Amino acid sequence: NNQTEDAINVVHGHFTFINSEFENTLADAFDSDFSDGEVRDCYFHDIQGDAVDVSGTQATLSNLKIENITDKGLSIGENSQVQAENISMDSVGIGVASKDLSSVNINDSEIKNARYAGLAAYIKKPVFGPASITAQNVSISDSQQLCVVQVGSTIQFNGKTMPQQDLDVDK
Repeated sequence: NNQTEDAINVVHGHFTFINSEFENTLADAFDSDFSDGEVRDCYFHDIQGDAVDVSGTQATLSNLKIENITDKGLSIGENSQVQAENISMDSVGIGVASKDLSSVNINDSEIKNARYAGLAAYIKKPVFGPASITAQNVSISDSQQLCVVQVGSTIQFNGKTMPQQDLDVDK
């Protein structure tokens, strides 16, 4: 029931969250800036921002349940590297967004009911550059779009390179 900008924000530190629940937050549930760590066996639900939002971070995410997220399930930005596996998402704006020179490897996961897209790779801040997602054994169902890939960025979805498109990121 947190009403601040981020329920938890780690800056220039190390984090480990295991068997934790994040619920009913006004904005992002967990935000990491220029840190490293692990989030494992956690439940994120009823979040009005992003469930997990990282910038300049190296993280391992595993065994997460993410439900009823207004914005992104996983928001990975500003030259972050994330390994994710066994992630279950239902009712999110975007399942996984990789942006601004970030790289996400996600395996053995499912995304359902993404209002905009299951996966998205794009540039939000031009000072960085294109982003990438590699998704293996990932299912996306009942979603507006499987993948959105801005020209220059890449998404490998279950072994297939997804087509790029011009993208108005502000929109």
